[in-house]
Amino acid sequence: MRIALLEDDNCQIELIDLWIKEIGGQLKPFTTGHSFREGIGREDFDLLVLDWHLPDTTGLDELDWLRGEQSLSTPVLFITSRDSEDSVIEALDHGADDYMVKPVNKAVTLARIKALQRRARLSAGQETQDQEQASGELEAIESYPPYAVNTQQHSIAIH
Repeated sequence: MRIALLEDDNCQIELIDLWIKEIGGQLKPFTTGHSFREGIGREDFDLLVLDWHLPDTTGLDELDWLRGEQSLSTPVLFITSRDSEDSVIEALDHGADDYMVKPVNKAVTLARIKALQRRARLSAGQETQDQEQASGELEAIESYPPYAVNTQQHSIAIH
């Protein structure tokens, strides 16, 4: 799993990097919005982790850029010190997939990362299935027990 982290606190970067390595992942840290945008343009990531407070931008601005201009559907996890209910709602409304308040717990953080990864895989599988159905690659079978009607092949089978 490749994870991009937008965080300006070196201690937080080192801690999350250590945790991600323990589960076999790779962390690519970015400390400014500018470097983050350049990195996202050059590399693919499975998960994006954003802090809210940054020296040149906000995590929310970067999220808007990701979801708007980039049309990126990569899961986004906020890990930030902002703990108000309004901040959580705002981030989720702008397209974040999850939100955690610092200080974060290792076990909970890794569990949420794994959950986001599972959801992304399931979503990707559903998108592939939807694309195949749209292009007619999957058989269209209607079930009328004990009969199965394949409308593409114009056939009927029993049991």
